[in-house]
Amino acid sequence: MELFPKGGINVHPSLLPRWRGSSPIPHAIMFMDEETGISIQTIAPEMDTGELLNTHRIPLTGRETSASLSHLCAQLAGPMVVEVLDEIENGIAESRPQLGEPTYCRKITKKDGHIDWHRTSREIDARIRAFDPWPGSFAFLRDMRLCILEAEPFDDFDPMSKAGYVTNPSPGTIIAVVMQKGIIIRTGDGYIAVKRLQMATRKAVGFQEFACGARDIIGAVLH
Repeated sequence: MELFPKGGINVHPSLLPRWRGSSPIPHAIMFMDEETGISIQTIAPEMDTGELLNTHRIPLTGRETSASLSHLCAQLAGPMVVEVLDEIENGIAESRPQLGEPTYCRKITKKDGHIDWHRTSREIDARIRAFDPWPGSFAFLRDMRLCILEAEPFDDFDPMSKAGYVTNPSPGTIIAVVMQKGIIIRTGDGYIAVKRLQMATRKAVGFQEFACGARDIIGAVLH
């Protein structure tokens, strides 16, 4: 830092002090935040504790993935950096301390992608979106790795409306295939509809194609 008399700046994709750390975008999605943003901060000795030079709020719809939100943040951050650098060069930059209780995000690992079907439908959906593209979300179907690429909660599903419905299913049980919706899987508090998925060593497909090619999946339990 001594080599830079005017200090340094850093772009952080969250509204600091929320989600200090290395993975703020997945955490904002995983914890179902209603908004996130971009913070331009001064570089400080401790990670993400610098003073704020500029911020931009981003409302979240609840359908973002880490890929789509990262792309949006990258588009918005460029002009913000140019503006801050101009202000620093002209001697008019104003900084302010971070306010509020900080929260911290941990490093995401490959193991995080393994779906726990005992979680709520909204939690599972959020984690699938948070881990897109990395590490990806997956489960095992008859000991074969199955990547879940896209899904959404299915709050209105009535299992008794389907012929041959599974009684007393445990979380992770494939209940039905509903046209225009997805492959329906039991969760800890309801159901989730899987729309795109990929079996190990095979290409990603929509749920209709997968259901046509898979044998006897109704009643199978993902683990």
